[in-house]
Amino acid sequence: MEELNLTTEYRNPKDLRPHPDNPRGLIDPASEAIMSLAADIAKRNLIQPIVISSNGVVLAGHRRRVAAIVAGLDSVPVIIRDRQQGEMVEELFLAENMQRQDLSPLEEARAIAAVQKKLEKKTRKSVTRMDLARRLQIGAQTITQRLAILDLPERVQKLFHLLELPGSSSTQLSRLKAWPDEVEKFADRLVTRQLTLRSLAAVIDRRIKDLSQLRDNEAILAREPRLRRIQRSHPEGVHTPVLTRDIVVENLAKKG
Repeated sequence: MEELNLTTEYRNPKDLRPHPDNPRGLIDPASEAIMSLAADIAKRNLIQPIVISSNGVVLAGHRRRVAAIVAGLDSVPVIIRDRQQGEMVEELFLAENMQRQDLSPLEEARAIAAVQKKLEKKTRKSVTRMDLARRLQIGAQTITQRLAILDLPERVQKLFHLLELPGSSSTQLSRLKAWPDEVEKFADRLVTRQLTLRSLAAVIDRRIKDLSQLRDNEAILAREPRLRRIQRSHPEGVHTPVLTRDIVVENLAKKG
């Protein structure tokens, strides 16, 4: 990879343009997070430079740019960084923002997924997690954890964005993706500290076993309407023996 030639300048934040494909999307200048950052910038000035391309498009520091404008700054430090040959803009977002811990796990997940999609379109073949790890120079485990977030319900994704859930919990929660309500319940238990990350895998193991058994039973009933009718006509109780599958099958055979 060719050596980068980085230069630092000062620009008016109003002259900088957010990149349309940045993982953060639109940033609300009136949000609590931006107002808090703006207050800190007004007090201490902007210490960490904003990374931009040579034509003034922001690559890293979208929140800092908005907060600097809110704080009334007319000059902020910027580092000019253009893409290298063959480098995707999403790769640049990840390289610059992850070094500065400037993206949430959800934002990282979206950027990684965008790289994967573009690579698959370009190469016309499947791109594995290991391929992404080598290309992006990010650990394969981190790649897996981030992409697992995108398999989860939107409300749970937002919890990762708000840093309410540890990024490493995503792979365990995604094991329940066939049961979205269960994912939300377990996520809420993690957020409220009713469940620890250490115990999460074992608890989910047990829950998947119960849910799978329930699903299998429902599938049997759906395939055998006569079995369902017999079960309804022979409710379990004091005067009725507990129905087992063998008894039900035997009853079906008798009825021809």
